[in-house]
Order: sequence, then structure tokens, then C-alpha cells
Amino acid sequence: MRKTISPLFFILIAFIFGLSTKSLQAQQSVVDIAISLQKLNHLGSVMYFAAHPDDENTKLIAWLARERKFKTTYLSLTRGDGGQNLLGTDLGINLGIIRTQELLAARQVDKGEQLFSSAYDFGFSKTHEETFKFWDHETILREAVWLIRKYQPDVIITRFPPDPRGGHGHHQASAILAHEAFLAAADKNKFPEQLNKVSTWQAKRLVWNTANFGGQNNTSDDQLKIDIGHYNTLLGQSYGEVSAQSRSQHKTQGFGSASSRGTSFEYFDHVAGEKANTDLFDGINTSWSRIPNTSAIQQLVDKINKEFNFQNPQQSIADLVALKKLLEGYTLDKKYSQHANHGFWIAQKLKEVEELILACSGFWVDVYSAQASFVKGTKINATVEAIAYAKDIEVEIVSIDGKTIHQKLQSNKLWRDNIETSYAKTTQPYWLVQPHSLGRFDIPLEVVGHPTNPDKPQVKLIVKVENTNIHIVKDIHHRFVDPVKGEVHNPIVILPAMTAEVSSSLALSTNQQARQIDITFTRHDLLRSSFNVKVNQPEGWKVEPSTLELDFGASDKITKTINHSTYRKKQQKGSRYILQQRREALLYQNTGLRPYPTADMVSNDGNHLPKPPAGKHGTSCRISRRCR
Repeated sequence: MRKTISPLFFILIAFIFGLSTKSLQAQQSVVDIAISLQKLNHLGSVMYFAAHPDDENTKLIAWLARERKFKTTYLSLTRGDGGQNLLGTDLGINLGIIRTQELLAARQVDKGEQLFSSAYDFGFSKTHEETFKFWDHETILREAVWLIRKYQPDVIITRFPPDPRGGHGHHQASAILAHEAFLAAADKNKFPEQLNKVSTWQAKRLVWNTANFGGQNNTSDDQLKIDIGHYNTLLGQSYGEVSAQSRSQHKTQGFGSASSRGTSFEYFDHVAGEKANTDLFDGINTSWSRIPNTSAIQQLVDKINKEFNFQNPQQSIADLVALKKLLEGYTLDKKYSQHANHGFWIAQKLKEVEELILACSGFWVDVYSAQASFVKGTKINATVEAIAYAKDIEVEIVSIDGKTIHQKLQSNKLWRDNIETSYAKTTQPYWLVQPHSLGRFDIPLEVVGHPTNPDKPQVKLIVKVENTNIHIVKDIHHRFVDPVKGEVHNPIVILPAMTAEVSSSLALSTNQQARQIDITFTRHDLLRSSFNVKVNQPEGWKVEPSTLELDFGASDKITKTINHSTYRKKQQKGSRYILQQRREALLYQNTGLRPYPTADMVSNDGNHLPKPPAGKHGTSCRISRRCR
């Protein structure tokens, strides 16, 4: 049974963090283009399945994504909310947000893709039975099935076994869920409501990536053994070197890693499906022939790779445009049982081809604001900058957010335009919009998997390259120059009209004695000066006053004092009650993380600002008998 905790009666400071890095805006190098061109010939998909952010095998992910060039996803069931933090004091949901960004930074290096479920890392658990009491077994299974059906992996790899060899309960539970989801994803009678948007999917096999770690060796000679210690001549690195860079992104965990070079074996124990004898993809067709009637596509992909010119990548654009038209004109034949998978790969390769066309043209676009934050629903002033570096290639900005532009770009000439847009919601992380239980976040199935908000302040462009239109969606960033870091890109923050912050995260009431809490209100909407705020009354607490009249005048901040005390009809002498509320987290300069405040209050316009999540580590208002 799902247990929820009462929401805070005043303010919760919540957060959204963005990866502050210039690499988000970087051009693809010619090496990146060459590897992406080679990837067009590989139609294989793999999902790595584990419990926490640091459970992933970065060397294997890098090898699968960059050497084998398969679509490689890492499903971390939790965001690592219950882990340690060597950078500061933030724990719980704050730490989960930070570790989400660390995983995205790792995927930037090894080129895997990142997924999450709604499971909350509530802390140590001895057994999977205990874990499932918190996670809600059926809900997390439903989400795992949804992601398998959506991403259609040919091979699923678990980090752990389903028994005590896997360590604590979260690890064991992840392996159990992987096996159950492997079977359920192919069963039309399991979660049939999903089949309106995705189709059933049967992965070829499920394997356990065994390891010799922590004094326990689970590898053996009868397991599938694969050398992944290759050296990539295009990258100038071995996958041991790539892995070290990726692994070292887990900064809060203190997982800085040394590079490894030379032969490196990974072991895989068969769990379900068809057993692999020599390769993870034994018996799986990963060429274009897995899709019927694609010989013309295959021939053109081979031609593009054979004729690619490292000195003049724009020479491949004409063939890439022709390939785009072939993919767009492909008609699925529903007489084939795998037609849904055929459509999956056609869509995936079409996306890759469009990205390659832009990369080969040297096209770059950025949408930024000089302002870091805005109030929801107000105008966002932003600048669009674009350039096409390639010579003798026609590139045109057709439209921006539906507004016709028809601006042709001159080679190596920067074009700039100012735009206005708006965003009607706050940029609260989607998994924190609703209160959560001790075991999982309350989120719709449709958004499960997304590492960050799928819906955020963005600008939609149509760009024409050599007479073919390509649709681009760009996030709006706050761009500025830091004296130490140089040029920095952070996501813009969309705020409610007003937020608040409490003076203390902990208030102790003994024998129903009244206590005081100072609340500082900050006005973000400068066009409004007065607010009528109703203070929620949690069960078991008496709060006075119950309403607050705020008149900011010329100021942006007001501090008010609230008195609170407990009430109990039957109360033992000497009983103490504790009221906890999370405070603002520390900033981590080296990761570019920024706080984002929201509040759980009702203002005079009748709107509830985002509700706080409930959980451990002082993340919620909690009334408990005696201090623990």
C-alpha cells in the first residue's frame, strides 16, 4: 500500500539544475560526423538495467555505443536520492537532482542515453521484499515494460542478480524487475492500456553482466566472455580511457577514476531468451536487411560512408538529403509481424540523418537570454543566433515559432534576431510537481524515462538545407560570461509570482509549547505588489495567523512570523513533536547547479503553487511521536 506524508503547510524550496557547460553548444567535429555516418549501418539496440546512477558499467556502455554503434540506453530505476554526497550536505531529493545531472554528464562522454523510472532511493534495504513495499512492485514493473516497449532493445543487460549475490534490496529488485519486464513486454495481456501508444516487444535475450568486485567473484569460464578493451583510432582513446572520463562525472560519490588500457574482458551470464554463445548480438540482424525493401537505403548508406571526405564533409550533404527522402518515403508493410520495429528504426535513422545534414553544413544555432529567470506567463526576451560554416551550401532559416523568416545564411556570417515568447508553467522538475511517497515519485506514465523536463521553454525552428526542411527544437538558455569559467549556458528558470523561505528547517515543540518561524517572501512579479496568502494547517498543528496580507510596496522582500504549536486530546507528559522542512541546498560551483524556489501556498489569485514532495532526509513536514 502506498503511504503518503502530509505536505508542508508553508514553503518548500525546490530545485532545478542545469548542466553548465560550453559543450552543450559545441559543433560536431569531423570525427563525430564520421562515427555517426558509420552508425547509420547499425540497427541494434541494448538496454542496461540497474538501480542507481553509479551502478552503470561506463566502459561497456561506451563500447556498445561507440565501438558497436548500437543505440545504448541506461535505465537507472532511481536518481540516487539515498546516496552519499562528498560535495556538500544535500541529501534526498536535492541529491537526486544533482546525481541526475552527473549521469547526463557521463552520457555526454560515453554517448549512451539516460532513462529513469519513478522509483525513489529511500535508503538502504536488506531484501527485495522490503524494497518492493516502498517502490510498489506493480507500478515500477509497468514503467519498465513501458520503456522496453518504447525503446525496443534487442538485448537487456542487468548489473545485478536477483538474489543475495546482488547485495542489498534495491539491486536485487532491479534484476527481478528486469526479468519480469523482459517477459511482460511481449505479453499483450500485460498492461494492455499501453498498446494504444506502443506495441509489444520481445527482446532476444536477457543477460547478467557479472563482475569480480568487492571480494566477490561472480565471473566464470562458462559465461560469455567479450574483450571490450579496444582502441578507437578516430577518438584516439581506448574505451578504458573513455570510461574513466565518464565514471569521473559521479562527483558527489567521489568516483574519480583512472584510465585503463589494453585487453579488458566483460562476462555475461545467461538469464532468459535465446542464449548467446559468441557475441551479445548472436542471432540478431543489426543490418538494414532486418527491414524489408531497404536495399536502396543500404546502398546509399554504404556510398556515403565510402565517399566521406574528412576535409570537406559538406560533399556528403547531397547524398544525405537523398537518403532523407528515401527514409521519409518508406512505407511500412503491416503483413510483417515486426512492422512496428521497422517503423522504430526508420524514425531513428531519419533523425540521425537530419542531424548529419546539419553537422555537415556546419550549421550552429543558439537561443539565449541575458536574463536568468522569468515569471510564468510573462514575456521571455531571447536572441537567436545562427551560422553555417560550410561553403557553397544553401542554408535558410525558414521560420521561428511559426513566424516566417526566410533568412538565407551567408557562409561563415553570423545571423542574429530578437524574439519574444512565453511559458505558462514553472520549470519545477516534473517528478517533484506532485507530493511523493517514501518509495516513488507520482508522475504520469507518458513522461517516465525522461531525465529532465520534456516540456520546457523552447523555440521551434524550421531550417532548409539544400531544399530539404529540418525541424529543430532548441532550449532557451541564460548565456553569460563567468570570469573563471568563461562562457556559461544555464537553463532559464520560470518562477511563480512569489516564493518564500523559512528561517529554520527544524522546529521542536515540547508539551504543546508554541514556537515561531520567520518566513521571508520574495516577489518575482514586479507588476504585483499585494498578495493574500492562506497558510495551510497540517493535521495535529495549530498555526497562527492562518492568513497573511502582504504589501510589498517598493520592496521585493517581506518577512512575516508564524506561531505554531501541536494539539492532542491525549498527550503524555514530556511528549515532543518535530516539524521538519527542507531548506535551500548549497550551490556546487564545479557542476554549475542553481537553486530554483517554489512554494506550497495559496495566493489571492486562487492558484496553488507547486506542492512539495514528501520523503526522508527532512524533505517534508512530518509530525512524529518523540524526536528520533
